[in-house]
Amino acid sequence: MVLSATLMVAILSSCSFAQVNVQPIITEHTGSIWTSMKELDLLHRSPQLTERLKLMSKGTSPDCRTDFKYCSARTILLRGGSDSVKLRNKRRKDDGLNLQEKPRRQPRKKNVDAEDGDDVQKTVEALQNKMAKTALRQATRLSKVFHRDEASLQAIDCELQEKATSGETPTEGTSSIDHGAPLMEQLKNITELMATHRESKMSLNGSMTKDLQKRFDAERDALDRTSDKVVEAFKARMEQILEWRAQMADMNISGSSADTSGNLTVDPTKDSSDMTPPEHSKGGFACVLMDRENKVAFRLEPMRSSLDAAAWLAFHLVLDMFGMKAANAVKEDKPPPVFREDRGMSVNVPVQVWNQTSIVRCYQEPTVEAFSKHVVKQRNRLLRKAREKPSQNGGILISSSIEERRNSMILMPLLWFWHTIYMEPVPENENQSLTENDWTRRIKGRELADVLCNPDSKGTGAQGQEGYRNVRLLCSVFELAEGDLGSTARSKWRAGAPRNIAIKVLEDIGKSLRCMHACGVAHGDVKMANILNVGDEYWLGDLPALTRATTKMLTVDPVVSTRIMTGRRMMSNDMWGLGLVTLTLLSGSSRFRKVCDKFKSIIDPKDSGPLWMIFAAGFVTSLFNLSRRSLPGDTEREQHLYKIGSSLRELVSSPTGRSMIKMLSREHRESARAHGEALAKTVLQHEDFPRVWKQLVYCMDVSNIARNALAMPLPSEMEEKAPSQ
Repeated sequence: MVLSATLMVAILSSCSFAQVNVQPIITEHTGSIWTSMKELDLLHRSPQLTERLKLMSKGTSPDCRTDFKYCSARTILLRGGSDSVKLRNKRRKDDGLNLQEKPRRQPRKKNVDAEDGDDVQKTVEALQNKMAKTALRQATRLSKVFHRDEASLQAIDCELQEKATSGETPTEGTSSIDHGAPLMEQLKNITELMATHRESKMSLNGSMTKDLQKRFDAERDALDRTSDKVVEAFKARMEQILEWRAQMADMNISGSSADTSGNLTVDPTKDSSDMTPPEHSKGGFACVLMDRENKVAFRLEPMRSSLDAAAWLAFHLVLDMFGMKAANAVKEDKPPPVFREDRGMSVNVPVQVWNQTSIVRCYQEPTVEAFSKHVVKQRNRLLRKAREKPSQNGGILISSSIEERRNSMILMPLLWFWHTIYMEPVPENENQSLTENDWTRRIKGRELADVLCNPDSKGTGAQGQEGYRNVRLLCSVFELAEGDLGSTARSKWRAGAPRNIAIKVLEDIGKSLRCMHACGVAHGDVKMANILNVGDEYWLGDLPALTRATTKMLTVDPVVSTRIMTGRRMMSNDMWGLGLVTLTLLSGSSRFRKVCDKFKSIIDPKDSGPLWMIFAAGFVTSLFNLSRRSLPGDTEREQHLYKIGSSLRELVSSPTGRSMIKMLSREHRESARAHGEALAKTVLQHEDFPRVWKQLVYCMDVSNIARNALAMPLPSEMEEKAPSQ
């Protein structure tokens, strides 16, 4: 590719654009020529070709660089959250976004004549004034460190001297953390101290002196030791929960020595809750222990290597650092590829490869690339820290305060640590003999839960015990959720959720998906079970690590997952999952479950995309017809529903739709359409429908493959917009 681009540059440079028609050539090879010219630094050798490439890149080029040029979400990721305009321009220049370089301003020459004493004196005075201003500016910065005045700095010096005279070095200072307080209160205090320390260090802005550096290092060492104690406290609490077997064994021993009346002599100092199996839940490769006393949950996941564990931790850490910043940047800049609809599946030559779509090529792919660089950086930092401090067994994963993290509505780990258990190898498949692979394979969540929490199992063994294998668990601590949306809907909302529940879910989950989509990352499994109730809010949990973002989608868009070869998770799959969640809340879990069971009886769930496409078309079309008769007149709603319904019908009748539904019989097609119309009648009767119809229809519009949470208006934004109109 490089050689062909070089030859083309040489040919086009020697030819006149007035004589040779290079439009088809440039149209076909714009992307490859651009990449090769950037790598070989040939832009300055062919200015005509550069100008033509610049014109072609405005809207019609397959590279679409000018659309992404003004999107600052990736700029935030590239510059690491800095607000420096010069650094942003430098990044754009390095990426080749500024094609026309402005001529550099030549420095003004100062002709100083040695014989002219006045000019020399003026130059010396100017230099002295400049140095004096610089010194004053640095002194002002130093005086504002930690917002402390000279008296505060002198008090700190006196405190350090007193500690030195008492035999305590500055690095052995203690922090203001009460280790007897509840665990979450300790974690909140240490995170606030770490955030204050980080902000104070950043406020120096390059004016660090040796004395201040020593103070910062001493304070950082004290914070590290305090955080280690907090981590150890959480680990001790988890080990106490897992010791329920020993507590039960002690209880049985004391019962064997009971009195003549047969009553058990139980130690009153021991909590009876420690003698029962812990409350837990299990997933694919993880087991979650719930500690309702401290309102935390311990997630235990077997890891194959430290590299996988570091990547999983780094993903959550980077998302915490840049998620909200990137979402706010996209909200302000409104880049066209994010908000532009893409109905490329309804044309005669549909899109077949995922990176042919505008939103992937111009936004998601470059943004997730920048996001990945930060994940790799944080992963390497965690691995390097583990090598430098082998004794350190965990750490805190909060880049900001806990209150700031709550704004993202994403359930992310608070801290982590390692824990090793010894268990007997289990056959991978039931009713099969034990193989050599069972001694080294990754333990599943149900197997781990059976060993740790099942009273009928043998439990864990000891180190070096024959017939037992060691399993290293990555333990991460989360805030305890009161429950998930799926179990609540099955037990209480079988006929539909109460008023304002659907609005609240769309608002909170929309915010969480915005943070992820702004970084170019799709969740991939948005469903009722992964939406957790934390207080009065609904948070999105079970995030995928970036290293697992190429795995198969669990919540799939009917069209995208069927017709497009995806290299990464596309954001439209998350919107389809959110649409099904909203549909379940409005219609009721029992009615929606009947539809799913009916589709499973018709075709395998893996191939049910055509059924759901016909279902969506019938659902939106019926909403348009029924809303005109049963709801008050609303021109915007009627026009929007008619537009989406027409787009879905065009998709069904397009070559893509016909090739998808040809495997279905006419009876099955009519059944899917009838189920969509029936659910539309139920949804229309819910009192929350007038406030969530736009979000619901946007998520169900499978003809638009560029759907994302950034382009979907939240219910609160629509309410703010309504009074102004």
